[in-house]
Amino acid sequence: MLSSIEIKNLSKNLATIRHYYGLSQVEFSELIGSNKQKVYNYEKGITTPKYDVINKLSELTGVPSAKLLKKVIKPNEIVNKSVKSSTKSKGVTESPTLLRLFAEIKAQNIVILKQQAAIAANPNSKKYLIVIANTNKEVEQLTEEILNQFTHF
Repeated sequence: MLSSIEIKNLSKNLATIRHYYGLSQVEFSELIGSNKQKVYNYEKGITTPKYDVINKLSELTGVPSAKLLKKVIKPNEIVNKSVKSSTKSKGVTESPTLLRLFAEIKAQNIVILKQQAAIAANPNSKKYLIVIANTNKEVEQLTEEILNQFTHF
């Protein structure tokens, strides 16, 4: 039987882990062999996952199950930086790391488009050109990270 503190820590850790991997409750439930409603209840502390679910989380994250219960973890304590679903085959999109990187690139592209619109309105502005150059470098770095992820499949 888990103490109220352990339940509270575990519910916070479940949410932290799910958000770290960029997963919806449905995707996360598939990963741990559960369903969306149970994940919601776990995260809210309404119900407590069985030990096999806690052990599965430990395996997925590389964080010992005792640690998941004893303290609230920080994202940098998650050892496994990406996860793969064993329940279905989705190819490259299984990696939450890749999904997060794609989202970052999309956000950077939106920034670039806004900056280009600002330049069109004021073609003499060097400030915007410098910002766009820096943003393009960030996009290149994110793209490089994605390409590096492909070597892990």
